[in-house]
This record gives sequence, C-alpha cells and structure tokens, in this order.
Amino acid sequence: MADAMPKANESRNYPNFFLSLDITDTTVKANATEVQQRIASYIPNYAKYTEPESSLHITLALINLIDRAEISRCSTILTSMEPNLAELARDVPPLNLRGVGNFGEGTIFAKVQGSRRFFDFVTVLTERLQNGGIYIIRQNAIYTPHLTLVKCPRGMRGKASPETVAQCIRRLQDVEFGTQMLDSVHLYEMGRVNNRYRETAVITLY
Repeated sequence: MADAMPKANESRNYPNFFLSLDITDTTVKANATEVQQRIASYIPNYAKYTEPESSLHITLALINLIDRAEISRCSTILTSMEPNLAELARDVPPLNLRGVGNFGEGTIFAKVQGSRRFFDFVTVLTERLQNGGIYIIRQNAIYTPHLTLVKCPRGMRGKASPETVAQCIRRLQDVEFGTQMLDSVHLYEMGRVNNRYRETAVITLY
C-alpha cells in the first residue's frame, strides 16, 4: 500500500482502485509492444500514451475505496478467497488475446476472448467483494475483458478523429497476441509510479 492515503473520489462512480490479472506471458508482452508501435505510427499523437510493458494487465473490476478501513477490508476479503479462487482458476482455460478494439477515441485495447468459466470466476470474485461491502463500479452493462494498449488523458481525447481510430482498428483486427493464464489477482491503486501501479494486495492462483 502506498504511504499516503489515496484521495477519495467525490462520487462513488469514479474508481480509485482496480483488480487486475497481470500480463506475465512473454509472447503477449512482446506482441503488445509491437502493436503499440504500430498504433503510434498510425496515430503519432498517441505515442506517449501507451501502457508500459511493466504494467500491462487485464482489468477484472473497478473499485472505489474511500478510506483505510475499506482498503483493509478489501484486502482481507481477497486473501480469504484465495483457496476458493485458486480452485476455480484451475478450470479456466488460457485467455486468448486476438484483435484490437476501442472505447471511443481515447482507449485502444487488445480483445480478450474469455471462456464461460473465466466470466464465472470474475462474477464470484466481484459478488463476494460486494457482499463484503466493497463498492464495485460497473461502467458498462456487460463486462468486457480487455488489455489496454493506449489510454489518453481526458484532455487529449479527440486529438484523433473517429475515422482515423477506426482505420487503425481495421488494420489490426486480425493480430494474434497469444494467451495468458489466469494465475493471479492484484489489487492496485490508480496512478503509476515508475511505470508501475501501486500494489495493495495480491493472491496467487497457481
């Protein structure tokens, strides 16, 4: 946990923590870096907003934690779930990452093709946290697993036209990134330090 208390958001609809599956597969990392370079060649304005290799991850859930008590409770719940989640993870096939998508003009990501068992795993994880009083933020009606490649700050969004982004996506729609095992779950605080997110808790699944 970071030494300073994270700033609580005025609205519960804005995340300040998230749960993640870190990308540990070297092939996925290498291919993601190559695709980021291609995106930067198509949209030069996006070159400095690529996700660092050291922090590549698949987001499992977005969370708002308002004080140290909630941070501690969330960490405790995660730790208590480790045996159950490890058992569930053994039945989850490797996640296949193929193709590229986008959220508006500001975020470009690698698509993650998860199995039914993967989605069941995420449901168990988030529902257990919710039952423990942890505020899970659902920005979309349907959970869309993805590996963020480029994320522009709000002030930079719109620097590339929708047509330019769409053309970039079409060029990369058949890219094969590789596969990633569901081998851990990390609780991170939003905001990177030295190209890495600040880890609050981790559970190992393999």
